[in-house]
Amino acid sequence: MRWDERLRMVDHRDFFSRASGKLVSVQAQTIWAHMRTPFDPFYNAYREDVAADLNTLARVWNGVGPAKGT
Repeated sequence: MRWDERLRMVDHRDFFSRASGKLVSVQAQTIWAHMRTPFDPFYNAYREDVAADLNTLARVWNGVGPAKGT
């Protein structure tokens, strides 16, 4: 199972959806602290712009083209 290199930001969503039922993982008990994101608004806008990734996922998951590494 490989990452789809065409995806910039939502690669985890695609990977773990395709890996469902094929991967097993274990996570030790962990405590997470959620803090305010230190990035500036310009970077956050760039980081949250996932339109191209969602278009790629729509093509791949609708059978228009195979995802790499599947």
